Amino acid sequence: MPIPTIDFFNPSLAGYCIFIAIFFLTFYWHHCPQCMVPLPPGPRPMPFIGNLKDMTTKELWLRATEWATQFGDVCYVHVFGQGIVFLNSADVAFELLEKRGAIYSDKPHLIMVGELCGCKDMLPFLSYGDAFKRRRKLMQQALGSRNIPNYYVFLEHETRSFIKDLLDDPSNYIRSIRRYAGGLTLSVIYGHKVVSRDDEFLILAEESMNLLANKLAPGPGIWPVDIFPFLRYLPSWFPGAAFKQSAREWKMKIHEFVEKPYAHALKRIENGDILPSFLSTILGQKLDLSKEAENDVKWAANSMYAASADTTISTVCNFFLAMIYNPDVLAKAQQELDEVIGSERLPMFSDRASLPYIECVLNETWRWGCPVPLNLPHSLREEDVFRGMRIPKGSLVIANIWAMLRDESLYPAASEFRPERFAKEHNYSAETRRKMDPRNCIFGFGRRRCPGADLVESSIWLLIATIIAMLDISKAHDADGEVIEPVVDYDNLVFR
Repeated sequence: MPIPTIDFFNPSLAGYCIFIAIFFLTFYWHHCPQCMVPLPPGPRPMPFIGNLKDMTTKELWLRATEWATQFGDVCYVHVFGQGIVFLNSADVAFELLEKRGAIYSDKPHLIMVGELCGCKDMLPFLSYGDAFKRRRKLMQQALGSRNIPNYYVFLEHETRSFIKDLLDDPSNYIRSIRRYAGGLTLSVIYGHKVVSRDDEFLILAEESMNLLANKLAPGPGIWPVDIFPFLRYLPSWFPGAAFKQSAREWKMKIHEFVEKPYAHALKRIENGDILPSFLSTILGQKLDLSKEAENDVKWAANSMYAASADTTISTVCNFFLAMIYNPDVLAKAQQELDEVIGSERLPMFSDRASLPYIECVLNETWRWGCPVPLNLPHSLREEDVFRGMRIPKGSLVIANIWAMLRDESLYPAASEFRPERFAKEHNYSAETRRKMDPRNCIFGFGRRRCPGADLVESSIWLLIATIIAMLDISKAHDADGEVIEPVVDYDNLVFR
């Protein structure tokens, strides 16, 4: 029996196949229109690995800003298929992360950081859901703007301690800043007063923050096991699986950081000698919490430390650098303080409205220094289309805050430190002033905005005003009297 054959070159059959193809393509177009919408522009990816070679773990914000210049406000890259979207202007960030916050407020499921290292319950890594809302509400209750005056006594005490530490050992200024930031946060949150640099909880917190910023967050925070989940099942001795041993060690440290200060605060509450703080306010005498409620309080407290300490450290370091390079700014700020409050006392919060130039210096320190150049990634819950560009579901969405605060249309000569750009004498519209305010960027966006922003702002204002009032800041000199130029190296992967 002869085997039937098909003549693929038959014109009638070819026409029929073309008709079927057109029919299915038309059906697909009408039923999945977004699939035909182009992705945002970005550097050309390589097969399989995507843009892996384009990424960098050192000052990624500079690379992202180069892409912004080349590709525009929205830039797309992918690493092994994981999409990463950089938002390079404040307008775009507000449109997506705030106005469309219902789908842009989630967090990526990170196996390494979240599960293996035990950080999944920290607010910066917690999925947007009921637990996130409960814990954020607790933080807002304690750190909202109306409650900040309750902490003024702690802010004033830690500010004086910082000045004393700095005068005792100016060469160790970084350590003094860390002791200030850590001591303030431990007192406000846990009711624990730090009395020395060797404080157990201060050291534990610094070690944990270093892990979070420099060990757990390479580049945008993605590890190979996040892309290839099967790697989690490899034995630790297997080549390339050393991350599992590191994760076990880091998880123990993070667990200790969550549990120890909390247990210490509970004991102080039972003894009736805890300082007024977040935990003393939230817990009061209600120590018989449900497991869910206790987890909420415990992780909210831990997240508040993580949210405020390193931002404070980065801001103060950038302030010192700015004053070293701009002695005229320091002199002008000191003159304002002398004229307004004199030399008989230190600045107080009640003086703030009378010190507009100090306010300009604070604003410019945040803009020029940009303590968090790239915000921690958001995750897109469902596919979205923006300005004719398709942003796939599950994409990591990162606000390029560095590019926003270097926008020459808002901040002429943006690389220069110019506090006068914020002076009220400029005839800016209300909308322009809103766009220029760095607070609208540096603390994050939408439902993920840092709930500790008001505490950080108040503490840094008082610290900067006190430093200006009490200290002269200049470049160091060697034994021969020669000026030592500062060496600036940004080795932190999250904070600048």
